[in-house]
Amino acid sequence: TNAVTIDADAVKELTLVGPGAGGDATASAVVADIADIAKGIRSAPFGLPVADRIARTLKFHVWFPGCPMEPDAYDIPKPKDTAVFEPQMVLLPCIGYGPEGVRMGYGGGFYDRTVAALKPRPYVVGLSYSNGFLPMLRARSTDELVLDALLTDDGVVWQR
Repeated sequence: TNAVTIDADAVKELTLVGPGAGGDATASAVVADIADIAKGIRSAPFGLPVADRIARTLKFHVWFPGCPMEPDAYDIPKPKDTAVFEPQMVLLPCIGYGPEGVRMGYGGGFYDRTVAALKPRPYVVGLSYSNGFLPMLRARSTDELVLDALLTDDGVVWQR
């Protein structure tokens, strides 16, 4: 894995929206303002995950500001007619997190299967709210997806 240093100042520029920031409690745990994230990424394509309902994996489609969007298999907006690519870094939503970067996902295993299949393995950054910290959460033997870093609304909380 290539070494990546997360710039804490750049992280402070991200806007996290959802339950922890006055959003609907049934909304996704974390949605980062994609335009803010994309501003800092210049040297590599930036994309959004698109679910494959049959394979139960994700493919990453190039996204850019103003990109036309259409619903995917789960009615989630996805980039329309853009190239598929393999990311060097994956920003991964987490419902919660524990010590040493243990994550609680949504339970579908989409990211687990997808990241396991990507070669080389991308740098995996979890996104959560600071109030999602679960001190008793421990990795299980079946947990395959390990985070390389974890970001919250407080900034970088953990980095391998």
